[in-house]
Order: sequence, then structure tokens, then C-alpha cells
Amino acid sequence: MAVNVRNGSGIESIRGLAGLILWCGLLAAAPAAASFTFCNRTAQEIEAAFARHDRNQWLSMGWWRLPPQQCINVLSTPLTQRFYYYYARTTSRPMKIWGGKYQFCTDSKPFALPGDDRCEERHTIALGFAQIDIAERSQFVLDFRE
Repeated sequence: MAVNVRNGSGIESIRGLAGLILWCGLLAAAPAAASFTFCNRTAQEIEAAFARHDRNQWLSMGWWRLPPQQCINVLSTPLTQRFYYYYARTTSRPMKIWGGKYQFCTDSKPFALPGDDRCEERHTIALGFAQIDIAERSQFVLDFRE
């Protein structure tokens, strides 16, 4: 049974108002859209790193641990570059590595490192990242597969 309430603009259903409030609440509670997401589509846990150009310098960051069949958002701002870079590896044998020819500094523990040069001088480890061309997309999901 709907209950009607009279207001200055006419009669409105409380049920309709309650539905609108519920809908607005769900919108407010919904997570923000992810911009760059890593998804582990393998049967093994992986750890992944991400690199990008930011404010006139390179920035590399990691390690995100991804259990099998899980995803994680690594960058939550809209994507503004055409190219992004990633490196990932399984945490157990048999080892699988996703990488490439683009060198970025990393560390053995979680890191966020500016610059992409003099890694040894800075007591960090240079690893070869792969490049991904996202074209003009503002969101991207990268699936790691076996």
C-alpha cells in the first residue's frame, strides 16, 4: 500500500521518494571507477609493479600481491598517457615473468620511486617492464594469463 503525502507541488508517493533515496544512497556507496587495474587470471599468486610518466618524471611503484583470480586497482585517476608499463612475476615455481625492455627501478620491498635511471646508485634494482598502449582509453584492465 502506497502512502501519499501532499506537498506544495502536488501529491507524491512516499514509496517513490524512498526508492529515490535508496537509489541515491547506492550511487554514493558505489566505488569510484578504476582507471588502471591488474587482474590475475592464473592459478598462482603474482606480484606486480607499475610505471608511468607523472609530472615531468618517471614513477615506478610496486609490489601489489594478487591471489589467483583476483583484481586490484593500481591507479585510480583518469588515464592521461598513451603508454603505461608493468612488470609481474609469480611468487612460486614454476616461475612466470611478464616484462619487457623498458628499465625502471624497483625494490625488494614495497616501493614508489621517482626516476628511471641510476638504479644501482640509489640501491634499487632495475627490471625490464613491458609497455602497454592503451590508445585513448581513460580506463584499462590488464589481465595476466598463463
